[in-house]
Amino acid sequence: MSAKLPDGEVNKRKRERERKYYAEHREEIRKSNNIATKKYYEAHKEEIRKRNNILSKKYYQEHLEEKKIYNNAYTKQYNKTHKEERRVYHKKYNIGTYGLTSEEYEKILQQQEGKCAICKEIMDKPCIDHCHQTGKIRGILCVSCNHGLGNFRDSIDSLLTAAEYLGSVFVPNWQIT
Repeated sequence: MSAKLPDGEVNKRKRERERKYYAEHREEIRKSNNIATKKYYEAHKEEIRKRNNILSKKYYQEHLEEKKIYNNAYTKQYNKTHKEERRVYHKKYNIGTYGLTSEEYEKILQQQEGKCAICKEIMDKPCIDHCHQTGKIRGILCVSCNHGLGNFRDSIDSLLTAAEYLGSVFVPNWQIT
């Protein structure tokens, strides 16, 4: 009669046999698992998609604030450490989007002395300003001025009204105490 092995030794031997079998039949097992996984997915595709969508939305909502904090910190750090790459990318994007050659772009920048055509500040990320109706390039702006024009939808009337508003000394009634 053979002596009974302790449970730990039995489990150890079993694991060793399983490892050896897996090593010898690795490709067959992987193919079999892939086929089974694909079949299951095809049979339950809609259910899986709905479940994943619900879980994804739930996770996103639960971690929204920490994700924003992480993304902001990551973006700031990335922008600091990759300044030159971002400048080159931004230039290529501008040139490619508006059909300028590198020489034409540099000529416009030189004419503007590297400064924004509106605020006259030196630009970190120059943006090509163009007429949305004609596509004609008007100049190169800093991000803030480019966004400002965009927010006014390139409307001269809106910009003049805004300038008049800023220049007025009008104090609304709700500020008077």
